[in-house]
Amino acid sequence: MQAWFGDLVDRLVALEPQAWLVLVVVVLLLVGFGYLGNWIVGSMLRAGLSAEFGLTDVPHGIRIRLGYRVPEGEMTLSFPRWLYPNRDGTRDRRRSRNALIRDWSTLALGRYRVRSRNPFRVYELCRQAREAGHCVAWTLEEQDKGRSSERRQRLLGDLRSAAQIAARFAGNPTGFEHYCAGLFRSSGYLAQVTSKTRDGGYDLVLERGGVHYIAECKCYTTTTVGRPDLQKLVGANVTARAQGMIFVTTSDYSSDAREYAGQAGIELIDGRQLTLLARQVGGSADPSQPVLGAMLTNRDLWQYYPADVRPANARS
Repeated sequence: MQAWFGDLVDRLVALEPQAWLVLVVVVLLLVGFGYLGNWIVGSMLRAGLSAEFGLTDVPHGIRIRLGYRVPEGEMTLSFPRWLYPNRDGTRDRRRSRNALIRDWSTLALGRYRVRSRNPFRVYELCRQAREAGHCVAWTLEEQDKGRSSERRQRLLGDLRSAAQIAARFAGNPTGFEHYCAGLFRSSGYLAQVTSKTRDGGYDLVLERGGVHYIAECKCYTTTTVGRPDLQKLVGANVTARAQGMIFVTTSDYSSDAREYAGQAGIELIDGRQLTLLARQVGGSADPSQPVLGAMLTNRDLWQYYPADVRPANARS
């Protein structure tokens, strides 16, 4: 082995300058083709992931590979941590060789495996998938937030009439959407509120027993929901492709709207039914029941970073 290696070194030393130039060019071309191949494969995987799950923005700074197909999406979030931390998680400056450790955050969607050392990128992809109607199991962090949300939900249990609910959320449609999402969660649904920037004509994405729904929530006091409102929900479902549609209001529906709902297969929840639902789960939710979870904001994600790593506007 040593003789063979020595002979190879002698041959390389004896090469003419032109031969060395050719060798260097060949090596650079091989390295370049390797990077080009990785870029092409990565682009194909990003395109496939976007097309299959309706994602609008898959960044280049993530890694994607194929694996066995999972029936439900799974996500694990990992946040930076100091190798030698203080008790509060900040950097121990007594250690000269302290370093920030960044583990992989992962997301499994169908046969695709996504990972990145930036949890914000992975969570953004998860958010897009959920808003497109795909189910991704709640992470531990989301379950923790869900418990806090459910405690707040119980505090709203004294809303015992449609008029009280409408008065409570007058001028706050987003608050009403979250209130309805909490009621659905307490009824056994996985419920997510769509973001304002990506509201595709519906407010909630629901799932229970493998069946996906979209829901629209309208907090009205005297206005009656008419047929055009329901037609907008049906139009939105052309893109969402949910298996069921639900319309929720604190008021009532016109006779024309109820007739159209029967034809289009929309489940209607009026003020009286909403009040009954609130009485059943709003103030008497069983604390022993498992909490599903709640979507995280960027500020929520920053709270899992060491305090000395967070930006100033994200520190509590």
